Amino acid sequence: KAAAPIYLSPTGTYVRETKSATAKSGSTISFAYYRPAPTVAFVAWCPVCNTGTTCMVAFQCGSGEAGTRLVAGAVGVPKAGGGTLTIIVSDFTQVTLTSVGAVTGGSIKVTVGDGNLATVNKIVQSEATFMILEASVPTSATAGVVSDSLVELTPSSTAPAETAYFKTRIFDQSFVLACLSGCDGAVSGGGTVKLSISSFPIVTDAVTQMRVSFNGVPAASFTVDASTSAFTNVTATTPAYTSTTFTDGAAAVPISVASIANPEVSGTASFTYWNAPQISSVFFTTAATGLDITFDTPTDQAGVTPGTSFTCTDVLSSAKLGTGASCVWTTSQRISVSFGTNPTIVKTADTVSLNTASGAKRVRSLNGLSDPAVSATPATVQAPLVLLAPGPITLSGNAEFDTCAALELQATLERSSPRPVTYIWRCTDTNAAGVAFNDFLLQQTQGSIALAEGTPELTASDQTYTVNVYAEDFLGATSEVVSFTFKKKASVSPSLTVASQILGAPPGEALRISGTCDHSNCDSSKTKLAYQWTAVTQPAGSEIAASVLGTKTQIVIPANTLAANSDYTLSLTCYVDADRSQTTTQQVFIQTGSSDLVARIKGGSTQRVSFLSDLTLDASQSRDPDVAASADQGLTYAWSCSIPTATDPTCRSNTDG
Repeated sequence: KAAAPIYLSPTGTYVRETKSATAKSGSTISFAYYRPAPTVAFVAWCPVCNTGTTCMVAFQCGSGEAGTRLVAGAVGVPKAGGGTLTIIVSDFTQVTLTSVGAVTGGSIKVTVGDGNLATVNKIVQSEATFMILEASVPTSATAGVVSDSLVELTPSSTAPAETAYFKTRIFDQSFVLACLSGCDGAVSGGGTVKLSISSFPIVTDAVTQMRVSFNGVPAASFTVDASTSAFTNVTATTPAYTSTTFTDGAAAVPISVASIANPEVSGTASFTYWNAPQISSVFFTTAATGLDITFDTPTDQAGVTPGTSFTCTDVLSSAKLGTGASCVWTTSQRISVSFGTNPTIVKTADTVSLNTASGAKRVRSLNGLSDPAVSATPATVQAPLVLLAPGPITLSGNAEFDTCAALELQATLERSSPRPVTYIWRCTDTNAAGVAFNDFLLQQTQGSIALAEGTPELTASDQTYTVNVYAEDFLGATSEVVSFTFKKKASVSPSLTVASQILGAPPGEALRISGTCDHSNCDSSKTKLAYQWTAVTQPAGSEIAASVLGTKTQIVIPANTLAANSDYTLSLTCYVDADRSQTTTQQVFIQTGSSDLVARIKGGSTQRVSFLSDLTLDASQSRDPDVAASADQGLTYAWSCSIPTATDPTCRSNTDG
């Protein structure tokens, strides 16, 4: 697809075609080619240019200026000069351009009005059939004069000059329009604007002599309050602004007062339309305990004192924020919502809008000039910008049990959600018993699963089962997936319960681990039970002493025994002392963290020292809680000094002031 011809709308449709003529055989008619005389195909004057390589873009001047076009065969240019003429000439000789848009080896000039030379800024484009150039307008002697102007091209030093004519009308820019009051208003219109234009012809009949418009739309009404040779005062009623183009909620448009008889007798001022604020975004807070609501522009906060809590439904329309929900304006553009009890609002499916009821507090623009937001557009509630997933999650239960025992699997979240979470359970075994148990788990959504004695949901004995579980909150955030493997034994064995994993254990603190063991419901003897703790895996150099791993249900690992940021696996075995065949074993996974360093200065945090005495500060008592106190702490120190009560907190010695 070819680009649109320069200066024409890029969305238009333009057809290119080749035309030809052929003399019939035997005809006495012959053809002779000639070059048509150059003509000005288009000319316009812009007071302000667009930013970029050309003054006009899609036949529009810059800064929203309309400029002047051909009226009654002439284009208006100012008496005082200035601005830019854009001229398109057909059938000029195609020339080669320099890097600054000048004619290579030739020249071009533009004469405007009463013989004054314009400054040719550049030739934008030179083709076989047309040339586009831009020129700055010179000053003229007399306003109101319509005269011939011309473009003269000398293609080269040896080629004759070529000319193309157009007409100009000189207008006087001394018609200065000022907006005296009411220069801002609502998009609905109806506001009163006071205007004054200087040097305007005396008006005796406003309807037939004057035109008042806002952004090209006629004023709803206007009256001439006074008209002299020096000034004309006008009161106009603004029309509605129907465009959807705003910058920060405002649209600055030109006000024009012009003579109907001569449109060049005109003045332009500016009027600003203010749009009613609308909700632009609604996000859950990171903790999902409320909403952050942002408006597209600063507001008057509906008259509510900034920072003061108010009932959300005074401003917002939503019945799902919970009983007792409260709101506060944190800025003129943002409302923070704190949910009440039992909120039901969810992301994507729900929206929040402004309350437009007659008794509601109505939101306007910050300056109060807009209409109140009466046709509020609902904003869809979105997930938090930072989604805080539930977790970490742990899963515990009996690792081994017999056919007479019950089973409870317990999933626990360290950090949950302000609303109930859903647990997704799966059995990953693909054998028949695993598939049957998975079908049962698919129906479970709670954090605890209890199987009755005999565990009928587990259809096979002497088989291990692996269960996965993760938690999902109402925002769709999920925890990590954790697994737990257990075995349903066909032989009679005690029922043993102990934590399957301990995460983030601080090495600098003692760690207590307890297990409980009971006789199988299949064992009526109830003889003595025995226990044995064993280290399965542990890092070299930081082993747990055998004396710690004893034959009790509970062990205490002393502080500074475990290495920081390390993994340990212990096992606890419970058995019937009189019958070692009745044995159950379960492993405990321990993952340690690291403790914060403790900084201490000898003598405490407050010391009184004479300014005549030496001051010694000793931080050697600082330590790493994960390292034994008697060992090298491996610390480095950074000291700083400040005077918190002084205007200048910088510490100085007596030698540097």
